[in-house]
Amino acid sequence: MLIIKLKRARRVLLLSAVTMFFGALRLAYANTATYTFEQFSDGQSTPFSNVSPDHGPASFKATFTSSPHSQAFTVGNFEANQLFSGNSLFEAAGVTGNTLTVTLSTAVDEVRLDFATNSFDGSNLLYLFSPSGNTSARSTMQDGFDGGVLTFTAATPFSTFSLNDGPNGPEFAIDNLSLRIAGHSVPDGGATLTLLSIATAALAAYGRSSRLRLRNCGSAR
Repeated sequence: MLIIKLKRARRVLLLSAVTMFFGALRLAYANTATYTFEQFSDGQSTPFSNVSPDHGPASFKATFTSSPHSQAFTVGNFEANQLFSGNSLFEAAGVTGNTLTVTLSTAVDEVRLDFATNSFDGSNLLYLFSPSGNTSARSTMQDGFDGGVLTFTAATPFSTFSLNDGPNGPEFAIDNLSLRIAGHSVPDGGATLTLLSIATAALAAYGRSSRLRLRNCGSAR
């Protein structure tokens, strides 16, 4: 009877851990909108209007425009450096000095993206401008074109931002644009991280228990 109860307890532990793990992932998924540009056709150029993210809530929309050339940025299978994967959004060759503007249907408080510049000496900067503040990231030498990661976090949520690499900068490209929806920076007091920690510990405990049972069975033989 005791063995049966222990087996049932282990099954309950495993089921609870799996439920918490996927529940935490759903929370994180709902709080972030990510554009990897895989949904676009190869060669499609700005503007893009009211586009849902590749990953995240479908109700979230973003509009991508460029100036002074309205079709300056194109989607294609261009992996500028090791930070990129699959499609990316890049400034067309020879069409420099453009600003990419992203307008959002829902306010966000953090932007993160991978970028590349058409250079190989780490001498360029990518700039982000928003109503809640500005930032920049230096383009460093990578495996391929120069680039890096730009992250901007604001205390005041914003619903539009622009990117450029200066009036004399070379062409630039972006990928893996991740936007944290405002009001969800630490979901319900950090519950997502807590759930993930508990679930991971429970799964690890179940794994140790299973390995111990297998060793005991082997010893009994």
